[in-house]
Amino acid sequence: MYSCFHPTECVRGCDFDEIGDFCGWENSGGDMGWEFWNGPTNTENTGPDDDFSRPGFGNYLLLDSEYNDPGTALLLESPALPSSGCLVLSFHYFLYGSAENMAINVYINKAVNGQPVWTAQGNQGEQWILARVMFPESGNVQFAIEGVRGGTPESDIAVDSVCISVCEPSGKYEVVVVAVFI
Repeated sequence: MYSCFHPTECVRGCDFDEIGDFCGWENSGGDMGWEFWNGPTNTENTGPDDDFSRPGFGNYLLLDSEYNDPGTALLLESPALPSSGCLVLSFHYFLYGSAENMAINVYINKAVNGQPVWTAQGNQGEQWILARVMFPESGNVQFAIEGVRGGTPESDIAVDSVCISVCEPSGKYEVVVVAVFI
């Protein structure tokens, strides 16, 4: 099974357990963007009850539907990293609530009007889900995770345990949902 929870395996990783430390990732929304959160969200029937990486002790990043308008899209961008042939982004996400149009997208080397290489939309269940996206090319790469607020208050989006690691290429922009954690 794919794993990237040990800091030595990650070229760039973050569990967001230190409040204010984005580990080099950029929060495009500033104070109204991704926020550090511990425990359940303030809105019932949406969001996680706890952190993925250290339940009861850690934090995760939350895109709180309470503070954003429907359709608001906010990015969490990695620093640009050199790839000598293959890098993989893995992360845990929580997409639970009543809004069908809430989403998480992943972009690689995002350009204006660029298309995401991976998308999860609508209610994915009350669980943390591990996904990964491969970049099987050489050159500089920047990953961006985008949260899109849905049309109801029950559209909190959470991200935790982000890791970029070296991989063996097996196909262009391979996307795999590796495991589901309840």
